[in-house]
Amino acid sequence: MAKRRDNSEGGMPPVPRRGFWRPALPWIVVVLAVVLGFAWSQRNEIADDIIASELEKRGIEASYKVERIGGRRQVLRDLVLGDPERPDATVERAEVRIGWTMLGPAVRWVTLERARLYGTLRDGELSFGALDPLLFAEDEPDRPPSLPDLDVTIVDGRARIASEYGVLGLVLEGSGNPSDGFEGQLGALMPDPRYAGCEATRASFYGTVTTNDSRPTFDGPLRLRDLACEDRQIALAALDSELELTLPATFDAAEGELAIETGAGRYGAFAAQALEGSARFDFKPGEATLDYDLALLGLDTPEATLARLSSDGVVRLRDDFARLEWSGGFDGRNLRPGESFNRALAAIGSGANDTPFAPLAAKLRAALSRQTLGSSLEGNLTLRRGEGTLSLVIPAATLRNRNGVRLAELSRLRWSNAEGGNLGGSFRTGGPDLPRMTGSLTSAAGGSAVWQLSLEEYAARSSRIAAPDLRIVQSPDGRFDLTGDVRLSGPLPGGFARNLAFPLDAVFEKDGSFRAFTRCTPVRFDRFEYANLRLARHAVTLCPPTGRAIVRGGNGPLRIVAGAPSLDLAGTLAGTPIDIRSGPIAIAYPGIVRASELSVHLGPPDSGADFVLSDLDAELGGKEISGTFADTEARLVAVPLDVSNAAGEWRYANGVLSLSGATFLLADRNDPQRFYPLDATEAALTLEDGDIRAEANLRDRDTQRLVAAVEVFHDLASGSGNATLDTDALRFDAAFQPEDLTYLAKGTIANTRGLVSGQGRIRWADGTIDSGGEYFSADLDFAAPFGPVEGASGTLVFTDLLAFETAPSQTFQVRSINPGIEVNDGEITLALRRGFEIGIEGGRWPFMGGTLTLRPTDVRFGEGEVRRFTLVVDGLQASRFIERFELANLSATGTFDGRLPLVFDDSGGRIEGGVLVSRPPGGNLSYVGELTYRDLSTMANLAFNVLKSLDYAQMRINMDGDLTGNIVTRVRTFGVRQGEAAERNIVTRSLEGLPIQLNLNINARFYELIALLKSIYDPTALRDARSLGLIDDQGNIIAREVRNPPPPDVDPFEDEIDDIQPSESEEQP
Repeated sequence: MAKRRDNSEGGMPPVPRRGFWRPALPWIVVVLAVVLGFAWSQRNEIADDIIASELEKRGIEASYKVERIGGRRQVLRDLVLGDPERPDATVERAEVRIGWTMLGPAVRWVTLERARLYGTLRDGELSFGALDPLLFAEDEPDRPPSLPDLDVTIVDGRARIASEYGVLGLVLEGSGNPSDGFEGQLGALMPDPRYAGCEATRASFYGTVTTNDSRPTFDGPLRLRDLACEDRQIALAALDSELELTLPATFDAAEGELAIETGAGRYGAFAAQALEGSARFDFKPGEATLDYDLALLGLDTPEATLARLSSDGVVRLRDDFARLEWSGGFDGRNLRPGESFNRALAAIGSGANDTPFAPLAAKLRAALSRQTLGSSLEGNLTLRRGEGTLSLVIPAATLRNRNGVRLAELSRLRWSNAEGGNLGGSFRTGGPDLPRMTGSLTSAAGGSAVWQLSLEEYAARSSRIAAPDLRIVQSPDGRFDLTGDVRLSGPLPGGFARNLAFPLDAVFEKDGSFRAFTRCTPVRFDRFEYANLRLARHAVTLCPPTGRAIVRGGNGPLRIVAGAPSLDLAGTLAGTPIDIRSGPIAIAYPGIVRASELSVHLGPPDSGADFVLSDLDAELGGKEISGTFADTEARLVAVPLDVSNAAGEWRYANGVLSLSGATFLLADRNDPQRFYPLDATEAALTLEDGDIRAEANLRDRDTQRLVAAVEVFHDLASGSGNATLDTDALRFDAAFQPEDLTYLAKGTIANTRGLVSGQGRIRWADGTIDSGGEYFSADLDFAAPFGPVEGASGTLVFTDLLAFETAPSQTFQVRSINPGIEVNDGEITLALRRGFEIGIEGGRWPFMGGTLTLRPTDVRFGEGEVRRFTLVVDGLQASRFIERFELANLSATGTFDGRLPLVFDDSGGRIEGGVLVSRPPGGNLSYVGELTYRDLSTMANLAFNVLKSLDYAQMRINMDGDLTGNIVTRVRTFGVRQGEAAERNIVTRSLEGLPIQLNLNINARFYELIALLKSIYDPTALRDARSLGLIDDQGNIIAREVRNPPPPDVDPFEDEIDDIQPSESEEQP
């Protein structure tokens, strides 16, 4: 009461408060009720104004329908945000529930039904169009990151985000508080993902989404199909993984676990059938940790294949990922050589056929295939990176076969790029049928690394290789220097080498170029074989050009340039001693090999064959060697023929040496030569597998007429061979005669016309030689020593062609022969004998009703030889003689026998002691024509009629003289009497009983004698004496030299014929 009092003492009357509120309260309630009622009735319009004002303030274009506005629950329908034609978001129904706190109302629940969100990702920036100001508003700086603290229910929520990486579709359905306790189902799908040149057919994630303390966790399968990165040569058939990923509210870190299982994959030349395993990861800003246990199945690399390669370890990244440490172990199963390794070994085998490397590579390949089957690889490593350095340490790694035998071992291997880089460690290899090699790595001054290797002798059949001390120096600039000794044995193309040794001196530069042998290098061998050539214990020194290396390559084609001052080699060829010497030799590959003064002697020192090549060039490059040769000579003991001035092209490829387009001069080695040198053209030769095959066309040097096509075969191993000489229609005419082919034809055969064909054969073996052949002609004309021959046809069968020897009894048909009187249709039998002699076994021709026979005789070839022939006449009919020489007014009978010896020498041909003798009972000589001399005297006419017909008992005709000059003919007739046609008178009757002998001596040319006989009854048969050289133009007689004076009157048949008249009667008057 006192408080109120004190208040009254102030002069104003106090106003009782309770008294004020009591009368005013009813009115206040009424006013509030009216206001609230009005607001409730206008609540939709008020809410619409507030929402529109808020969206307008944020710059968001939107349309919606207000379904319900309540004190705790508000519902909007058909919400469209953004351009109505292309909205950025739509919500079919949104319900928001309000809760009350000490600070007032707050949103506690939100339900979104069938919400659709549309966004884009361009240049790394995510955008949802008109929603960006609402979704990406900056957080308050003092507020810690967190997820919204309210209950959210999403029913069939979906989003579509378009980007250059593909279209991402999202489906989310769930409920709960995003900051703690949200549970939902999330699906993500990209039908055609692509990124940085990589493409896939499908990527998806389906799983659960939960939150705990503002940390969302995703748990579910992550799948990818048909990943391909063509530019990076990456491919993966499938990825199936179980992902558990937890993110902080800041989304700047991640941790979780991943179980991986993939299909076949490829990275460049590396491929695997599958990758499986698990990993735990923890990524934070600036650092990361990965614990892994992974395995590659069916790993296939060019160098090796593994059935399984597993590794477990830890990878740590620190200091903003600048520092890395990887520690782990690895375990491989069934390590096998890879395709490129096998291909390299196969290439050595196939590309090095007939070399030591082929069997060695084959053995190595087979041994690796056996020993690595079921093998195991174990080891561990540590890789560190930091502060610009990178280092790798492999304390130990071992490869063992299935029986536990060590095949390769690597120990204490260390590598670092610090201070220019260094490398250290040791290794060794071995195992059944594998090469045993040890090596070590050390660092040298200046940062160089030194590899010291030792390869024990590794053998396969007859092939061996060893490198007991090989040193490799690796410089910091990437250069490698190789020095050491190499010893090699085994087959070579076409041959064999034993202990081929040479010092290796090679440099490999960083750019890939290399050079080897920078100084003169001796190459030694214990034995060297090529084809049938064997050389023993010799050496050749090869020298490089000044300031250069013998071998260069790398960035370009392989080049070899070397020279040798000379060659001095000895050995055997097919068991025959051989000696090879030369002057300087130059080698350039690709390019030429040039040898000068190359001399080869084949056989014992005092015999054999010699080859001299003054100029030999070879072009090296590609898969073959070729070149030219010139001024080459060859002399074969087995065949008495010499080759000189040989020139042409040669080629060596696939183990075959061939000569083509060659020319040379072929000469007979005999003295005197059996034939003149011949030009050989279109010549070719091949040497393959120890066999020589050659062919050439032999031509006359002047006319280039083809004489024979020759083919030669020679087996170097046995020293045997053969040659064939084919002559096809060799034509003899005015331009080409047998004497142009051989001097033996001079004086033996001339004026030849016709064709000769045939084949000659020469064979040699075991130091002996034989030859043969057949040559024939169908119609050959020529002049023989015994007279012109026409139409000769037959075959000469040679039993020794080189000795010019034939089989006996070679018969030729002869259309005509004219030893003075032409005879036709006969044959002659002969044989060619050693010593250039013709053995005429005989000849026979029909001759004037009888036969003309050539008696056996021997004739030597060549000029200056005296040749004797004897023609025997048997049964010559006198009547046929008259008919043959057309003595029409004469008639004769009788049969004659005789012989005509012919002699030919340098002065010509002549008859010596020729004789014809009539057979008993003799014959008759008659004049059957009319008398031509009408003005004869009575006594002359009487005498002619008396002698018109004479019978004789015997007639002998002796002939001597030059066949081309005068022949002295002596006719002796015995038992002469009148014939039946002669006139008889008292005188003739008185003489009938007396023996009469008629002798005539005639010195005239043979055909002049026939003309003289014809002139008896036909004066037209006489020629002008001046045309015959008997008188000069003034009628003076010209003295003639008698070349062959009449021989003594000797009758070769004297003892065979009885005297008809005693010699005394010859003196009677």
